[in-house]
Amino acid sequence: SRRATSSSYVQPSLGTVHRALFDDCRN
Repeated sequence: SRRATSSSYVQPSLGTVHRALFDDCRN
């Protein structure tokens, strides 16, 4: 149960990082 919550919390975080890197590449 705790593991599932952790995964659900980390995924959006990775998406934010990926988007930040993508924006940095565009600029």
